[in-house]
Amino acid sequence: MGISRICTLLQMAWGDTRQEITHRVTQRSASLHPCPGVREKNQLQFTEAAEDEAKKGMGTTLVAATIIDGRLYVANVGDSRLYIIGTDGIRQITRDHSLVAEMVRIGEVGAKEAREHPDKNIITRAVGAGEEVEADFFEVELKKDDHILICTDGLTNMVEDEEICSIILRDASIEERAGLLVKTANDNGGKDNITVMIIEPFS
Repeated sequence: MGISRICTLLQMAWGDTRQEITHRVTQRSASLHPCPGVREKNQLQFTEAAEDEAKKGMGTTLVAATIIDGRLYVANVGDSRLYIIGTDGIRQITRDHSLVAEMVRIGEVGAKEAREHPDKNIITRAVGAGEEVEADFFEVELKKDDHILICTDGLTNMVEDEEICSIILRDASIEERAGLLVKTANDNGGKDNITVMIIEPFS
């Protein structure tokens, strides 16, 4: 999926024009916000689940991003992630909406314990899981050597951040690096669906 498609998704999520997005996120960086597009899709999915017993309780995670004038604007719901990887290492930009992530934030468990915690797949926020949902928003200034990775927990539960960083920074095509990330996750157990998207904004 290209940058233009991600931009369209993010505009749909906010229900705003490009100019309004720029203004809003500049004012509400790293904030919790009810966005009209996400709310609408949440209601559609919630209604469908309520009408079909086989789909009862279904929900999905969301990461959407766009780049405007060298700044990255991100929205997320759930525990799929967006990372920025550069010569200074790897940074997780999104915040996981999961039970174990909350336990880590309040100091009940450590980051290493969290990877093997039996409740690590319990998410606290998802699109379609309830009548209402809110997304977190983040704004980041990009540097010219930055790479962006959007992925599901099928990758991050199986591959450590340091190894992800090493693979992303290899001298190989995007397709080869994405394939290697998926292969590494599968070689390590591959316990869940693995989705990987690599974006090089200044290439």
